[in-house]
Amino acid sequence: MSIYFTTFEIIKKHMDHNPNGGFADKLKIMLAGALAGLGSWIFPYPIDFVKTKMQSENLDGRKYKNSWHCFISNYRETGWRGFTRGLWTVCLRSIPVNSMAFLVEE
Repeated sequence: MSIYFTTFEIIKKHMDHNPNGGFADKLKIMLAGALAGLGSWIFPYPIDFVKTKMQSENLDGRKYKNSWHCFISNYRETGWRGFTRGLWTVCLRSIPVNSMAFLVEE
């Protein structure tokens, strides 16, 4: 969550946002929100991938000993591309969701 709000505030600050502004300032909020949403998914996505692999594992015949073993095993099987599978879908969804969330909140 710290990536999310920090990115939003930094981008908003660099765009000279005026809280009482008009349409252009609302677009700035939406752009900052969209970029913050992208940042909050892109950086932790590989960690989320490992977490999901471990949670979906069969408990009777465990394949992974721990999260590091899961990471290394998947890296050997698929390389870096395996850790980004599905990222585009998540990013496309996050743009409208986060831009509207910050627009309503601001």
